[in-house]
Amino acid sequence: MNNHQLIGFVPQTKLALDGWWGALLPDALHEMAAAFQISTGASSEIVVATILSALGALASHCCEVESTCGHNTPLNTFFLVAAESGQGKSSCLSAILGPFFELEDELRAQSERLKDARLAECEVWKIQLNSLKRRISKSSADGDDLGELQSMLNMHFQSKPLERPSLGCILTNPTMAGLLEHLSSAILGTFLANADSGKLFEDIVLKNTPSFCSIWSGEPIISKKKHQNIFIDRPDMTMLLMLQPMYLAGLFSEKSDFRRSGLAARTLLVKARQQTYVTHRNDNEYAVSLRKKWNDAVTNWLKSIKFKDGQGVKEAKRVIRISGEARDYISALHESAKSANSLGRELPFMRDYALRKHEHILRISALYCFVRNEEVLIIGKDDVQRAENFIKIAFDFACEEI
Repeated sequence: MNNHQLIGFVPQTKLALDGWWGALLPDALHEMAAAFQISTGASSEIVVATILSALGALASHCCEVESTCGHNTPLNTFFLVAAESGQGKSSCLSAILGPFFELEDELRAQSERLKDARLAECEVWKIQLNSLKRRISKSSADGDDLGELQSMLNMHFQSKPLERPSLGCILTNPTMAGLLEHLSSAILGTFLANADSGKLFEDIVLKNTPSFCSIWSGEPIISKKKHQNIFIDRPDMTMLLMLQPMYLAGLFSEKSDFRRSGLAARTLLVKARQQTYVTHRNDNEYAVSLRKKWNDAVTNWLKSIKFKDGQGVKEAKRVIRISGEARDYISALHESAKSANSLGRELPFMRDYALRKHEHILRISALYCFVRNEEVLIIGKDDVQRAENFIKIAFDFACEEI
């Protein structure tokens, strides 16, 4: 099993993010984010959301976190980033998610090499299908019982050769059917990331809010088709969608399906401020070395997945534990959120979000813990308090757009 150590470097506090993010992130993540802000000129909020999403994509397929209510919780995290044009959305995704895209290119080339064999397999399947259809037509004309042949036809459709899904994890503009198919077979989990996702958000997310709620919670999903059902036992997915602030209008109203379904409360909303133009002019050798550490670490992590006969091998998930202090702190937060005085009566969405806040804190805390170079991963009270402050400040700032 992978030893689950990721970056593992000692921060030197030479770099700092623009804004108030420094105190909300572990030192290693803070400096890493600052290094990418220098190279992309993106807003701090965009950089931080992208790095945390990337960590979530790496962690979700191999780790889960111990919860405060007796069962383990998936590390599925959903970020919705509202940012104007020119704030560095695309450049940030390209820079931080570079290793993910490189793996996709490599696997796509590998798939092309296997293309001829897959086409031959499909041709054989079609010949067998046509043979079955001819037998059914003949039996129907003769007045014979078609029950057995119909059963054989259904079984044949179940065995239809599908185009082998990518062993990578990143999707940028899938259909809902393509997303579910990837979720059902992807060894590395699924990472839905798009820097200009207004249309994707409207066409896929808003039209399938119950499915996205189930994915976030790690609940089983069954997608029914005419001849084939897709069953996903415990979906692993990270979502990072960036869009123009105008798309937020009405999303959090009483009548919005995004809110009524519970998906709004499951999504971390981040509003990007105008950046202060921290650019490559401020670049230095240390920042370059940090970005290289990130690229090398993520690449090595992605390529450490075991393969057998061309397929990924799914291993048992490692459980990130919670210290007693951290558990008590999260439990107290949740109990407080359930009290009538803390539910934000003036905005229904705030009531929904308050009741999910402890779950967001748990998942972000686990990502803070995941990045540390330690053999035993245990969430401490400091992790929880940082995650709590991160979520509170990001939420309060984003609510200005609601």
